[in-house]
Amino acid sequence: MTSEPRVTTGEAPGATPEGWFDLAAHRCFACGELNEHGLRMPLHMEPDRAWSELVLDPTFQGWEGIAHGGILATLLDEAGAWAIASREAFGFTARLSIEYRRPVPIGVPIRVQGRLVEARRRVLRTEASIVDPATAEEYARADGVYIRAPEEQQRELRGSYRFTGATDGPGGARRWRVRQSLPAVDPTGTDTPDSVAAR
Repeated sequence: MTSEPRVTTGEAPGATPEGWFDLAAHRCFACGELNEHGLRMPLHMEPDRAWSELVLDPTFQGWEGIAHGGILATLLDEAGAWAIASREAFGFTARLSIEYRRPVPIGVPIRVQGRLVEARRRVLRTEASIVDPATAEEYARADGVYIRAPEEQQRELRGSYRFTGATDGPGGARRWRVRQSLPAVDPTGTDTPDSVAAR
């Protein structure tokens, strides 16, 4: 939940996304379009990187006017996880080491960015940060360690999230906006989306 509608803004400086990366709508607290109480991060990806720009509303504050540290940890973890997903891989968080540098104010634009820095057979390492998009001043940073899910589970997750897309841009550059496809609505109101998967 942000104070702005979930739209695909906040491209990387100088970047023009050339396509969409589609997946099924889901209930992830950080990025799920179906979670009305969540952050609903508008996500963007390119190979080995992910970013989001959003405005946190008072729902996510700790001290008055200041974002809760646990929410910041969630944002950093999500940016790392999506940097991994840019390779169409799924990993589960094993460790997240965070350095909080200054308070993040509620109600102002922030940028969350993550990048994959090392990929081994099972272990994936990321770096992530939260910055002021106007000044690039850093609010917080994190080093993450993720364990790659077993291949069978990765296939199940890809199927559940229905990952599709990866449009090539000019000169072979690949950048995507993440777009969630909402499930068809059952007029009886008894249908539950089959796209929901826990991350």
